[in-house]
Amino acid sequence: MAKKKLKKKVRISIIVMLLTVVLAIIIAILLFTGNKEKTKPVKVIQSIDQYGYTLTENKTKLYKSIFKELEEELNKKEVNYETYASLIAKLFIVDFYDLDSKIAKTDIGGLQFIYPDIKDNFTIKAEETLYKYVENNLDGKRKQILPKVNNVNIDNIESIEYSYNKKKYLEAYEIDLSWEYSKNLGYETNTKMKIIKENKILFIIELD
Repeated sequence: MAKKKLKKKVRISIIVMLLTVVLAIIIAILLFTGNKEKTKPVKVIQSIDQYGYTLTENKTKLYKSIFKELEEELNKKEVNYETYASLIAKLFIVDFYDLDSKIAKTDIGGLQFIYPDIKDNFTIKAEETLYKYVENNLDGKRKQILPKVNNVNIDNIESIEYSYNKKKYLEAYEIDLSWEYSKNLGYETNTKMKIIKENKILFIIELD
């Protein structure tokens, strides 16, 4: 009798464990599909294929306007690289510091202009600093007040040489920028940026 009772208890325990596991899997699936339904892919509305730049529908009017200037410059037979550098510098600032247009703290702006070797570290730093307190806006109901970039200016640009990872870049630029927000919330309004040329493409490699 004792053995039968023990076997019965073991069977009951196994059944309870299996039901718990199944329930946990069902909850996980529901949570995953629920989040998935709230997100939708952002549509690319324009691209500059030979340089790898894309414009998505969720960008601000200011960003779209400057992107159009960039496209026009890069479609010329002879690209003015100083103008090219100025435009990607502006695009970066408009996208990176406009937190109001971001849907979450992981939605980091301007990454397509960052030098690939430093992009991962740059992304992590952004998530831990400027983007740290950006609330999720997947449902479009966020009430948090965040900065909107109204305009950006090139205060100074100089041709320089730049060394990185034992490589010397003879074509590089140092740019001083300043910008304004629609409302002053105490965020950064100026920076110094360094841009390098690798093959025919310019990349942001340093921000002060």
